[in-house]
This record gives sequence, structure tokens and C-alpha cells, in this order.
Amino acid sequence: MSEKNTILLVEDDPLDAQLMQLAVRNADSPFFLLRVCDGEKAIQYLSREKEFSDTGEFPEPFLVVLDLALPLVSGFEVLRWMQAQTKPMPPVVVLSHSLMERDRRLAYELGAKLFVPKPPNFEGTVALVRSLGSFCQKNYQPVTA
Repeated sequence: MSEKNTILLVEDDPLDAQLMQLAVRNADSPFFLLRVCDGEKAIQYLSREKEFSDTGEFPEPFLVVLDLALPLVSGFEVLRWMQAQTKPMPPVVVLSHSLMERDRRLAYELGAKLFVPKPPNFEGTVALVRSLGSFCQKNYQPVTA
């Protein structure tokens, strides 16, 4: 596993997380998903705190896929935290059930690179995974600590 293909998935819904993992496999994607299930864990991961200090086990992600409706610390708060950091942070794709324009606008204001509605089915999730790969290859290089 290496940072060039590691995506940090921040998703509290186990079914949505499982769907994403299956989509990554079905899309023959080179990505490896590491999941945390709340915003607090996302911040700990990105700051290399607590159980996430071992970079061999928890590589630096090249992309964060972030849900907004999270327990403990919301996706918006994770974006605020990331925006306040002095070290480079990986780009963020917000993946949300919210269709509210104010949520989309705020996510972009807080630094999200894409705001994508959660696909309604498995085929849509596979297509999303494929498009994430194309988007990242065109626009971003891996973040190094």
C-alpha cells in the first residue's frame, strides 16, 4: 500500500462505506480505501494522532472523500480544520446526500475541490469511483508530509 493510491474515506454509514469499497473493486480501481467513521477520527488520521501515527499502516492519503453528516465532528468542521493547517492537506471530495445549495457553497468555501451527491445505486457509485480516478490523475499529485 502506498500514499499514491490511498483514499481516506470518512463515512459513518457502514452500508455506504461497503458500497464504496465494492465499487472500488468492481471498477478495477488502483485505489485503496482506508475508512474512518467520524470527523474526529478523520482529524486524528490527518494529524497522525493516536492510533494513526504509524504511516506504514496508515499512509498519507492523496485524496479525502468526506461525508458531511458525521457524528462527533461534522464534515464541515473537518474542512475548517484542514483549511487552518499549515502543512499541505490532500484535496477533498465531498460525497453527500445533501442537495442543498448552501451546503455545496459552504463546502467549496471551506476548500472542497468537488461536491458530489451520493449516487443512488451501485452502478452510479462505480462510475463515481472511475471519475475520481480521472479527476485526480488530471489535477493532483500525492501529498507528501
